[in-house]
Amino acid sequence: RAHGIVVRIITNFLFSFRQKKKKNKSMKSVDTPAGLAELQGSVYVAVDIGGTNARIAVQEAAGTKGLVVVRKLSDMDRLLAFFKEVEDVVARRCNVLGAAVAGPGPRDAAATILGPFSNYTSEEKRLRLSVLPVKLFPQGKTTLLNDLEAAAYGIASLSESGRYHRYFSKMWGPNDEAKMKLQDGPYLILAVGTGCGTGLVFLHGGVAKVLPLEFGHTTIVPEEEDKEWLFELGKERYGVVKLAEYEDVVGGQGLVRCWDRVTRNVKEAPKLTQPVEVARRAKGACPHALAALHLHYKYLFSLASDLSMGFVLGGVVIAGDNILHNDFFITNPTYHHQLKDHFLSHTMDRMGFQSRVTVSRQTASFSLNLEGAFFKAREAGSPASKL
Repeated sequence: RAHGIVVRIITNFLFSFRQKKKKNKSMKSVDTPAGLAELQGSVYVAVDIGGTNARIAVQEAAGTKGLVVVRKLSDMDRLLAFFKEVEDVVARRCNVLGAAVAGPGPRDAAATILGPFSNYTSEEKRLRLSVLPVKLFPQGKTTLLNDLEAAAYGIASLSESGRYHRYFSKMWGPNDEAKMKLQDGPYLILAVGTGCGTGLVFLHGGVAKVLPLEFGHTTIVPEEEDKEWLFELGKERYGVVKLAEYEDVVGGQGLVRCWDRVTRNVKEAPKLTQPVEVARRAKGACPHALAALHLHYKYLFSLASDLSMGFVLGGVVIAGDNILHNDFFITNPTYHHQLKDHFLSHTMDRMGFQSRVTVSRQTASFSLNLEGAFFKAREAGSPASKL
């Protein structure tokens, strides 16, 4: 019943799309590391390593002043050189209290190795805590996070600071407003982008904690009419007769695969290779593209429905560019109701397990990874930290 879980998550997320998208402007950008020289005193450092860019943000502990510098790179030596450039500037005027680095790929249990970064061209594709410059990343006060983990902590940080409603809206559920109520149970985070990141935010000792998960790579639970296609997709992707994974359908490139599925018997349908091409056609009311988007999100909410039962959730939060860019679809009343129906289709909703879950979606652009990295940097820099 993973099918139901995904449906509900996407529905909540989609509905909030009607709100105007806003850009987070809390951090001022500087062109080079030299621009960070205007900061002084005690600071926190947050790093977000993406597919093609690395962002380093530095924020003064005594106030709200913060700066961020971005560099395009996909090589470990260049990344470490970037860190050293920033250290040379920051260490002259600042004392780093705590730091956190977020990046793609898994991290080890001790949070000392992050990666591999699959898009990096260098032979070394893993970032090791031991090689970070210590004046920018102080020993015992620095932690590594995978990107989903950072985004989930970013959402928790917005909730704790009372800013959650600015960037997320309720799609459906019992909560009166867009608000995280962790006391009602853990919240499932679905981060839909190139892949489908999953994680839990929950209370532990009164403090929000994150458990990174990998349910995007679990075997999909097919509906009867999709079973043959999903077996074919599994064979195409993995070379064995096996059902595809959720990420194969719900991740970014999954939308193209859904287009192929919908148009397999439509002779005049063009061959599309990019998700944005499918979305653009759907926005133009192409029935095949709309059907592909529905198939794409149907399995997302199905996954969310199953996980809502497995973890006895209090809420589901759908985040990422996928949801933001496809608001025209998600806010359409017809599709919104269909996705909600997918989420509530779990057999255990007869006992109210799905209906009691509040589903929310991201409605405004925001750097969740940097927010989460700062959240953990402050924690790492606290006197009680045992990193």
